[in-house]
Amino acid sequence: GESGGRRGVEGLWHSNARFTASMSRIMEEYSHPFKDDILVSTDTLTCDTPDRPKQWERKCQRRMLKNRRKY
Repeated sequence: GESGGRRGVEGLWHSNARFTASMSRIMEEYSHPFKDDILVSTDTLTCDTPDRPKQWERKCQRRMLKNRRKY
């Protein structure tokens, strides 16, 4: 009936509020650069390395992730 529909809407509202609060906490916690991040330019699909910028490819990705503490 009417009260069941209202409870459903309230349940969705509370679920949305919990989701929004959780996402806000996650964004706040991780919204800073990490020391060993690999930054890829979305314009050129290149990433900076100590030698030179390199094209971002799967092979490069695996190699860089494996060795990324060196950068």
